[in-house]
Amino acid sequence: MIGSRLVARPVAVFAVAALAVVARLVVLVVPPLVVSLVTIEACRADILYLKDGTRVGGQILSQSERLVRVRTSDGKVRTFRVEDVERADKGKDLAPDDDRAERDGPFMPGLDVATRKFVRDEARRFGRPMGLSLDAAARPNAWVFGDHSQSDLSQVAHAIQKTVTDFCDIFKCDVADALPSRSSDQPGAFYCFQFAQEPAYLKFMDKVFTRLRDDSVNDERLALMRRQKGFWIMTPRPLMARYRGAATLQSLTSNASHQASHALLLMYAPAGDWMPWWLLEGFATWQEIRLTGLNLTYCIDVAGAGDYVRDGTPKADELKKAKIADRWRRDVKRSVRDHDDKTFGALAKLSLNKTLLADVQQSWSVVEWLNSQELLVRFVLVYKRTGSIDGACRDALGSDPAAAHHKWSAWVRKTY
Repeated sequence: MIGSRLVARPVAVFAVAALAVVARLVVLVVPPLVVSLVTIEACRADILYLKDGTRVGGQILSQSERLVRVRTSDGKVRTFRVEDVERADKGKDLAPDDDRAERDGPFMPGLDVATRKFVRDEARRFGRPMGLSLDAAARPNAWVFGDHSQSDLSQVAHAIQKTVTDFCDIFKCDVADALPSRSSDQPGAFYCFQFAQEPAYLKFMDKVFTRLRDDSVNDERLALMRRQKGFWIMTPRPLMARYRGAATLQSLTSNASHQASHALLLMYAPAGDWMPWWLLEGFATWQEIRLTGLNLTYCIDVAGAGDYVRDGTPKADELKKAKIADRWRRDVKRSVRDHDDKTFGALAKLSLNKTLLADVQQSWSVVEWLNSQELLVRFVLVYKRTGSIDGACRDALGSDPAAAHHKWSAWVRKTY
């Protein structure tokens, strides 16, 4: 140990001396850069103010007539164009939370500094009982926490936000109407927890979610959620949690869109325990395909009802088995031609565990048909108000379920 210390001391002194020489060379050799009448020089701590309002803290490494290179506090080197720089404060440092909020900017677009700081506080609050350091990314109505890279979490947040925006465009409503906040009349935000593997997901369930759940999640349902790959709930806040396993990032973003659609459809113009699974799955799948061009949620063919839990494992090659819209249209048309489709009354009675892929395809097609007739919004709202497929068809479509089914079938034969 003594020998190690004797060897280390000269090396450390030499390193400091070398750095001092390099620092002198930078000051002497590199010409000064003038930005807004401020000369930027290499120094140990600087704050770069950009014209878009963001700040960059770190150490200015070099400057030329066109570019400025800065080593930020996380060790990364970033390059900026001179024309994008407003000014620089040399020899000053951003406070750690300000620095973190500024670096989060590209992964939390649309959020001000105070909100970005709050998202970070939430990440620490949820990660602490798990003994994990959770990263975070966000959009105004989608806050995502997890152990993925911040770039991956940002893509999940983007997918959820797109779904929120699309839903509000479809229903011509304000975000606050579809995604209310618990504390004000301002729009709320989905909380999404995304983990790489099952152990972290289970730790979240046991250390965090058990404290968040309300009476809508009893012990039996909690046990089921632990066995699944993920879940979504609406109370006490819109929340989803999943683990990735062997799934692709594209599968994660597609499934996040699908789950967000479920919650939005139920939260907008709430109707108690109204939860027709055929419409929930049909609408969410329609939105998923509408936004991504793929369906990566119901993409696994199974032998019987209830087999998704067994066959839809994380190791399934979901992307390879995905069904694009054209493929689904061919399947639905074949089903109608062979009279293998269900009546609307039969669809309305399906529980989630009794729903097969063919049922989801038909439900998706019915939603596509309603939208093409500009009747989707009216149908959903009347369905919620009356609570029955008969009332929805009669009041919104002007016909009973049998006649409505006949109109849809004729449209499929003609359009598909």
